[in-house]
Amino acid sequence: MQVGITNVKGYQSAMPRDAIIDAIMRHLQTDSGFATDLPPGERERLMADVDELSDTVFSDAASVLNLGWDAGTMAASGYLSIREWYSVYFITSSDHDPAGPFASLSEALGHDYLSGPIPGLELVSHVVPHEELVALGARLLGAGETEGTINNRLYVRGDDGALVEREPIA
Repeated sequence: MQVGITNVKGYQSAMPRDAIIDAIMRHLQTDSGFATDLPPGERERLMADVDELSDTVFSDAASVLNLGWDAGTMAASGYLSIREWYSVYFITSSDHDPAGPFASLSEALGHDYLSGPIPGLELVSHVVPHEELVALGARLLGAGETEGTINNRLYVRGDDGALVEREPIA
């Protein structure tokens, strides 16, 4: 039995977020080195109440990357967020079930939810290195799309397919 955090593909739960919480609970129970900077008594409290663990993880997780889109028509916009709680990453979205847990940010960035094309692309992250964020934007931008925003700066697709920064958005 593997006790490390892994992406639980094929998890048969009515609520996909249960897979994330189950993996985090397993990690809390089996890895004394996990989440060691929780306040005294917090680890035990969270392990005793799965609902409290779920509420804590989903409310306290830090936002690592936010992706927004807008196709310019009614009901064709949304968002996706990669979040991190004690080095466990998961994805929440307006259009998809939660996904994860992931043992690394790069694993989360490789999830199918982050595949193009994304119309009206808006990417924001102060964690993902800038060059990696621009490469992600180029990958996600739809073939017919010529521009998107990354950290509130306008980028346009050049002739070579790479994104090039234009003037900052006010």
